[in-house]
Amino acid sequence: MNSTQVVDAVTAQVQSAKDRGHQEVTIESLETYLEALKQHIESQAPLMQANIDFQRQANEYAHQSEQEMFRSVIVSGQIALKTSLLIGGGGAAALLAFASSAWKSLKPEGLELLGLTVFLLGVGVLLVGIAAGTTYLSQSFYHDGLGKPDKCLEDKIADRLRVAACAFVVLSYLVYGWSCWNIFRMMKSFSIEAFIPVS
Repeated sequence: MNSTQVVDAVTAQVQSAKDRGHQEVTIESLETYLEALKQHIESQAPLMQANIDFQRQANEYAHQSEQEMFRSVIVSGQIALKTSLLIGGGGAAALLAFASSAWKSLKPEGLELLGLTVFLLGVGVLLVGIAAGTTYLSQSFYHDGLGKPDKCLEDKIADRLRVAACAFVVLSYLVYGWSCWNIFRMMKSFSIEAFIPVS
């Protein structure tokens, strides 16, 4: 029982005595009431301590849960960035290695698709780099907004930058999909010549 509840209990008893028509409170009855109130507070002390301990543990658990969720969001974002970077960079390197030996066999439209696809893979890697920078800026603004009210200017800017970083990563995957489609089309544009003429 906190101090406000004690005052409320005493006030309620005084009001009850007043409602019954009593104009005075004797010292003896006041002492009796205060002793009963003291015993009630003492009997409630273990329960109040248990409630405080439970609330402390609940708060600690909620804090740890939020921290773990934040870490998992960061790790997921890093994985998305690294995966996109590996896809784009590896795809461009593999395509250039393939093109160095096979470009003579491509028809002109195949060469155009080859150049476009290498360009698209480079754009995808660039988009991932921009997404990484945007993520850094977003976290910087979130950090600047710590201790300020929710939805302050820093939080609003950070929210927009976070959405932009996600959009850049999604856009890079779309560019990689377009590149895959171009590679599929390029495979059809090889001019195949038979080594042994068949009559």
